[in-house]
Amino acid sequence: SGEGHDAPAKTRADARRRCAWGASRTKDCFFSRFSYHQTVVRKKNKMKALVAVARKLLIAVWHVLHDETDYVDFNPDCKAPATNG
Repeated sequence: SGEGHDAPAKTRADARRRCAWGASRTKDCFFSRFSYHQTVVRKKNKMKALVAVARKLLIAVWHVLHDETDYVDFNPDCKAPATNG
């Protein structure tokens, strides 16, 4: 097939980047605020911020699967957290 043995790893990395990009573009979401903070406040370039968002997203997914709970978006502006799942 010519893809080599690295193809699954590259596909997973691409999927993580796409999920992180989507999460960072979601309005009023923890990941979009985190992405903004990484790029504007900490002055990281877009790819480094995207990798940071992907890492945070992967940690959140692990906790949801491990603890068998619903995802609760961290929203410091509201008194009650918003549930997304």
